[in-house]
Amino acid sequence: MWFEMKVAEKSVEQLEEEISVLRQKIAGLEKENIRNRRLVEAWRDLWAQYEAMIEAFDGLIYICSPNYEVEFMNQRFIERTGHYPLGQKCYQALHSLDDICPWCVNDRVFLGEKVTWEVLSPKDQHWYRVINTPIRHADGSISKMALIQDITELKQAKERRQRKTSLAAPWDLAP
Repeated sequence: MWFEMKVAEKSVEQLEEEISVLRQKIAGLEKENIRNRRLVEAWRDLWAQYEAMIEAFDGLIYICSPNYEVEFMNQRFIERTGHYPLGQKCYQALHSLDDICPWCVNDRVFLGEKVTWEVLSPKDQHWYRVINTPIRHADGSISKMALIQDITELKQAKERRQRKTSLAAPWDLAP
């Protein structure tokens, strides 16, 4: 009833002006909505590209925080561990240890250093090349990303070549 009285007090011109202003606001909101939808679609496409790149990597990837909590793990790593240990300590989730791994390089990585090394896993007796690198986030925080690739076959081939070379007769090595 109050609304009806307020409307009744206004002229037709005033009401038409208010309707025009409301139509302009609605049109602006519709344009904003279209722009927001396009932004969401662009972000979705970008995320899909990143996800495709991560899953195309033929190794294991995980990201952890400065306090050793797992923040991300690619599908291959999830399949290897049998679960997604989001928020768990990396040394527990990946190596079943109660404390920080003796070989951990987090301190160096969180100081900004990229650390590449090779390790023989006590779990499966495979050799792995590990690249640990800092990830700098927009808010200034840093995480550590580990890219891990099984290099067992490469190591074994190198050993076979070395054995073959060391066992070869001197005349076999002549040019």
